[in-house]
This record gives sequence, C-alpha cells and structure tokens, in this order.
Amino acid sequence: MKQNLGGSDAYEINISPETHTVVIQAQEAPGAFYGAQTLISLVEDNDGNIPKATIRDAPRFGYRGVMLDVARNFKPKNWMLKFIDVMATYKLNKLHLHLSDDEAWRIEIPDIPGLTQIASKRCHSEYSDECVMPQLGSGPDTDTIGSGFYTVDDYREILDYANARHIEVIPEIDMPGHSAAAITVMEKREDEIDFMESHVYGPLPESWLLYDHKFVERVVDGLKELHRPVQPLRIFHMGGDEVAHGAWSESRECFDNVEFRGKDTAALQRVFMSRVSRIISDKGLNLGVWEDGVYADDKPNPITDFKSDVFVYPWNNRWGTNKAKRSSEFADAGYKVILPLATHLYFDMPQEPDPESRGLYWATRFIDAHKVFGLMPDNIFANVDVDRMGNSVSLEDLCGNAACPQPNKTENIIGLQACMWAEVMRTEEQFHNMAFPRLLALAERAWHRANWEEIEDRNARDAYRSSDWEAFADVLGYKELPRLEKKQVFYLVEPPGARVEGNVLMANTRYPNHVVEISMDGGDSWNEFQQQTLANGKYKFHFRTKSPVLGRVSRPVELMAVVEGDGRITPKV
Repeated sequence: MKQNLGGSDAYEINISPETHTVVIQAQEAPGAFYGAQTLISLVEDNDGNIPKATIRDAPRFGYRGVMLDVARNFKPKNWMLKFIDVMATYKLNKLHLHLSDDEAWRIEIPDIPGLTQIASKRCHSEYSDECVMPQLGSGPDTDTIGSGFYTVDDYREILDYANARHIEVIPEIDMPGHSAAAITVMEKREDEIDFMESHVYGPLPESWLLYDHKFVERVVDGLKELHRPVQPLRIFHMGGDEVAHGAWSESRECFDNVEFRGKDTAALQRVFMSRVSRIISDKGLNLGVWEDGVYADDKPNPITDFKSDVFVYPWNNRWGTNKAKRSSEFADAGYKVILPLATHLYFDMPQEPDPESRGLYWATRFIDAHKVFGLMPDNIFANVDVDRMGNSVSLEDLCGNAACPQPNKTENIIGLQACMWAEVMRTEEQFHNMAFPRLLALAERAWHRANWEEIEDRNARDAYRSSDWEAFADVLGYKELPRLEKKQVFYLVEPPGARVEGNVLMANTRYPNHVVEISMDGGDSWNEFQQQTLANGKYKFHFRTKSPVLGRVSRPVELMAVVEGDGRITPKV
C-alpha cells in the first residue's frame, strides 16, 4: 500500500549510509521529481557526500507560478528553455505566458496567419501590412527583441520542455483591452475583403473582426491544437484587465443592439467575459482572468456568470487604495485565487530605491529579495508598509477602525505568482537581473510557510523574520547564486554598502561570498577592498561588488568624505 504523503507534489527521502541507498517516495510523478531536485541540492551542498537523513516535504501552495510577458519585448525560445530549467530547480510549476498585448502578438495561429505576419513585428514602414509601430525602444527595424514570435514547432518544444519538468504552461491572449496589435491585423484583413468584394474577385474568405465570437473561437481552437499532442490545454487566460472607461461608447454594434444600448463599460465587459467563458467552457477549458476583468460596482461579478472554474489574479493591492480587499472577496465569492501582489511580486519594479536601478515604480518604490522573502500571503494586510513614494501607510489608513477583511474560504487561495512585465527588459541579462534573486525568494514563500508568519506581535515577528532572512541570505550567497552563475544565469549583483565610522572605512555586501572592490582613481582601476583607517584629508572613493563565479560586477557607488583633525569624519554619499 502506498503511504499517504500529502498530495501530488509531496515526497519523502530516506538516505541510509549503512545500506548505501537513497529512496525517494511520492504519490505522483511531480513529488518524485521534486524529491530528486532536493537530492541534487544535497549532493551539491556536500561535495558529493550526503548525510544520513529522512526528509518529508510538501508545498504550502499547489500553484507556484511566474508570468512572463513576451509581448512587450520578445523572449526567444532558448531564453525560455533556460528559464524553465531554473523554475524546475526551485520547484515552480506554473508558467503563465502573456502572448499578446497592444505592442505585439507572439504565437502562431495557423488559421489566422496575419497575426504573426504583421503583429509580431515592430518597425517603421509606409506599408500597413508589414508591421505594427515601434515602441519601448524597439527601433525602426524588425531585427530587435521588439519583433519575434513562437512558431508551432517552437511553442511545442517549449511545452515539451516544461512538461518534462512538471510545469504547466498557461497561455494568455489579452482581451478585450490590450488588443491593439490584433485589432490592427483584423482591420487590415477586413479592408482586404472589402477591396476584393468591390472588385468582384473570386471566392472571398469568411469575414470576422475582433469583436466577433469567431475570432475568440479560432484563437482558442488554435491554442488547444498547439497543446494537444504535448500538454493538453487546461486553462485559457483571457486577460480582461484595464479596459478603458467608455471603450464601447462609439460602437455601432452596441448602439444597434437593443440589449446593449445605454449600458456602461462595466456592464458591457461583463457580457463580453461571460460570452468568452461560455466559449471556453464548451471547449472543456477553465478560465483565467486578471481581477479587473471580473470586478464591478465594488464587488466581484457573480461566479454564476461562468460555466467553468475561474482562476482570478488580483494584482492591484497598492497601499493607499482600498483594492487589497479584493483577494478575500474573490475567494469568498467562489473564485480560485492566485496572488500576484503588485507590492511584492511585480518584478518590473526596481530592486532598490535608486534612480539608477532598472524598473518602474507605479505600484511600490522598490521590491528586493528581502521584501519578497518577508511576504505573508495568508494575511495580505499584515504586509502594509509604504506607498510608492515611500510614505508610511497604516492599517488605519486602509481599514479605518474596523478589522481589515480576511477571507473565510481560505481554501480558494491556491497560489502565488511573480509577474515579469517586460517594458524594461530588452536583453537576456536585463531579464535575468530583474528575475533573480527575487524569484528564489518567491519560490521559498510559495513552498514554505515560515514560523514567523504565525506571530501576531509585530516586533517579535520582525525579529524572527530578520534572523530567518540572514540564514536565507547566507544560502543564497554561498550556494544558490553561484549555482545560477554556473548555469550561465545572471542575477542582479547589488552595489555594496560603504561608510566611514570614526576614521575607519568599511564596506559590505548584501550576500556573503561576494567581493567588494574599491577604486581611488574614479573607476580606472579596481582592487579588492580591505577595511582601513584613514588619515586626515579629503577622499573620494568608488565601490562595486563582484560575483563569485563569473566575476560580474555591480554598478559603482561613490563615497566622498572629509576626515578632520580631531578624527571626526563628514561623509558625503
């Protein structure tokens, strides 16, 4: 009889030096795979020698995901395969691919060739059937990361690679908002049909535009067929986010339809979402959607609007708004909730509050690995800190004198997801720098519920969490970050901290096992830093961090100081 190990991802490892055996037990293949990942890690930790041990392990969340935006800037197939390897190493199991947006369309649908013939390319052109307009630094030509798409063979290779590593791929075609690239193609197609009709050419192709249900059906059918021989499609994510108010106010289709005439944007979007839900339900699929696609009049749309399970991604928990309550509301309304919280898990945000740090800050001023590690997903409001400008936000600011809302149906909160929107990621190194090491902290929180999360006293909790972070940072510095570099995976090498105390010059790094280098000639030459005592005088130093395996360096930071006659120092950073 099989031992009940606690679900498909759970496993047990028994290591016996006496019998020279290692036994991995699991209920299902994913658990055995994760047990093997743990064993590999143990072997690497101990130079090939592994200690006697019994390990029983299971994740806190069944959904441990990453959303990759390949629409804004494309990620070629070889980038994807390397990234999937890293996901598997850290037991992440959902890859949500944002395949379309206003800026481009990235997946081949053989029935609608124009989507990739035109909308996968960005360029300057006098011909409307060549490309869409360049954006996000993609330039005038089609030979940059602004252009590109996955062919049928490419996509199936990605699926096969992910499937072998127990990673489910969830494709997203964003609609009805964020559809400018698709609209451009379909309008061009309609113009061609009108031209052929007016010139009495032969048999005409079927006419249908983006608002026609046939478009949705053709796309979903195309994705189902792409997945069918490799990893059958289970969830179709339709986006649904950020539909502009008044988007349909000039629509002749809505005006001519008595049922729709006079309805506002929220009501029309509800109709749209419900219709798409019926289409995908009839095809045996479940629906994925961003929060704003199914939320109106300050509450979730009724779950009865939908015929299938709905996986909702409530992202907009920006402190200073009242939107953090939505996760609880969706869970209690019967939705399956994944948490891609913008204040902690949007990895397009900078990793430090510095103008030279790559990233946007519409949601929060910065998100570093320490902040991700400290996330408490079981109590979203316990994570309240500051708004995007660094101003302190309190629970009273958000919830008044009442208790902040908590979900009653906690079983409906099924996972965490990092979101990697790609506006500021043009190269593979930029992509990796934004992902790592934050993604490792996400993997830790998605798999493991820390003991300090249960502590109600904030001071005690913060002290315990800080101690836990120090241990985690040691693991990153000595083991996991070098491990990434050996895989030719980059991560953000953070600049060091430097200060003068008394007349002693000191510097350190965020993670151990990294070297601090100092320059005293404006960055022309660098030497390994050693703590030193300064004589009286004026100083200008530059510091940088060097990684342990590839020798990659951080951006430099400058420290100016004056050591005065009495030994006092006036630092100027």
